[in-house]
Amino acid sequence: MNPADLTPEEAAVMDALSAEVTAAMNTAMRAIRTAVEGHQGLALHAQIAWFVSHYAGQLAARGEFIAINAGGSRKDVSELCAGSFQDGRSHAWAQAEAAGGIIQTNAPTTGAAQ
Repeated sequence: MNPADLTPEEAAVMDALSAEVTAAMNTAMRAIRTAVEGHQGLALHAQIAWFVSHYAGQLAARGEFIAINAGGSRKDVSELCAGSFQDGRSHAWAQAEAAGGIIQTNAPTTGAAQ
């Protein structure tokens, strides 16, 4: 999917959606940081990672449902969305690596608020 294929009105909808989703992600990251502050247990951190990944998968599937319900083929939508989910995950890892690696000073696992 190419954003250039959108009409100006559709692009405006995507801009508004992007702002709302980014704000929600910021809220989620604050909640995650709060949950791990002062808690160094691997079991808790692994459970938090599972929880967040589980809900990210549910959110991705709901995006797929919208496209399928609007008339998209299940196969095409699944292929498109599976690739974008992995692309987003890879992008986040690349950003973390570019920022100096996954283990960073003041990362949520240190208990320090960011």
